[in-house]
Amino acid sequence: MPRKRRGKRIAAELHDGINQDVAIIAIDLGLLLQHLPDSAAAVRQEILRIQERTIALSNEVRNLSHNLHPAVIEHLGLCAALRVYCREFERRERIQVEFLTRNVAGRYPATVELALYRICQEALCNSRRHSGACSARVSLQARKGGLLLVVGDTGCGFDIPARAKGDGMGLMSMWERARLAGGDLVIRSQLNAGTEVEAFIPLERRMHEQA
Repeated sequence: MPRKRRGKRIAAELHDGINQDVAIIAIDLGLLLQHLPDSAAAVRQEILRIQERTIALSNEVRNLSHNLHPAVIEHLGLCAALRVYCREFERRERIQVEFLTRNVAGRYPATVELALYRICQEALCNSRRHSGACSARVSLQARKGGLLLVVGDTGCGFDIPARAKGDGMGLMSMWERARLAGGDLVIRSQLNAGTEVEAFIPLERRMHEQA
């Protein structure tokens, strides 16, 4: 089975199967709480704790399903998918995200769209985990025969060589995604001066191969 179709199938099973079952467990726990006597305060607190963990697990499964196959790209294209993701990220993480586009229109090769979408996801998640920033910006523009994605924040910044040697899986993932799509990725960061991730993927060769 092709990798893309396999990813769709797994994503659907996670969303429509496992996630639904987990959600039902959370509902059942809520119903159980309604039948507990007032004297069972300790049991009530424990069930509430389990219910909260179950809801968190449901959210994680839903996010995993989305990450395996972001259907919004397939249906709407990269620009709309990034706009939706930035809006969801802003709502979920309480971090303001400014999204800008320039000269971007139509659809692009699937490998390019997916690579830039994943890079944006990783860059924003890294910002949330490490930067302490309360806002971020994402820009996508077509220029010089390719697509340029820039994700930046005004957070605490970091030492790039040190991060790459330590907990640098996120950085390596972004570099690898850009490379596999035939592009380049540059990360600029200074302590207390923020971070900027810049990914450029050329289109001329890709568009020719797709034709």
